Amino acid sequence: MSYFLSQLQSAGLPQQTQSIPDLPPGPSLERIRGLIEIPFMTTWQIVAIALLIVIAISLIGWKLFRYTCRPKEPVPMSPKDAAVAELKAAAELTANDDEQFAVLSSLALRRYFEVSKQINALGKTTDEFLKLSNKNPLLTTESRKSLAAFMQRCDQVKFARTPLTKSERRGLTENALEIVQQCEGTQSETEAQKAQS
Repeated sequence: MSYFLSQLQSAGLPQQTQSIPDLPPGPSLERIRGLIEIPFMTTWQIVAIALLIVIAISLIGWKLFRYTCRPKEPVPMSPKDAAVAELKAAAELTANDDEQFAVLSSLALRRYFEVSKQINALGKTTDEFLKLSNKNPLLTTESRKSLAAFMQRCDQVKFARTPLTKSERRGLTENALEIVQQCEGTQSETEAQKAQS
C-alpha cells in the first residue's frame, strides 16, 4: 500500500488520503478456521432411519404373509350335507353313550328342519316341533310319520334312559338319514313343479 501511495505522490496528485487506521485488537487471522463442515447425518440419525426401514419392511412382510396364509373361506355346506355329517358324527363319537347319541341325533334333525324347511325346531319340545312339521307342505305323510317315530324314540332314550343296542343305534341313524333324503326329494319335486307352472 505504501508503494501505491508513493506512486500517487510521484504522479503529482495532491495528497489528500490519510493513512489507514490499524485493526482493533482481537483474534489474529492465523487462528480463524475455514468453513465448518456440518455432516449431512450423524450416526444416531443413520441408525434410527435404518431401524425405521427395517420395521416398515417387517410390517409389510408380516401383512403379506398373513394375507397369503390366511385360511380360505369355507364353502358353506348345504343343509342336507350338514345334517348327514352331524348324524354320522353323532353315531361315531357316542359309541358308548346312548343318551348323548339321542341328543346329538335329534339336534341334527332339528337343525336341518330349522335351516332347510324354515320350521322353528330349536328350542321347542318334541310335540311342538312335530305340530309345526305337520303344517309344513314340504313334508310328505310318510316323512312326517318317520320323523315322529324317530323323535319319540330319541325322547325315550334321553328322558327314560332306555338303552339302545348297536342295531337300534344303526337303525336310528339310517332312519334319520332316510328322513333327510325324503325331505330333499320332496323339495326337489316341489321346485320342479313350480318351475313348470
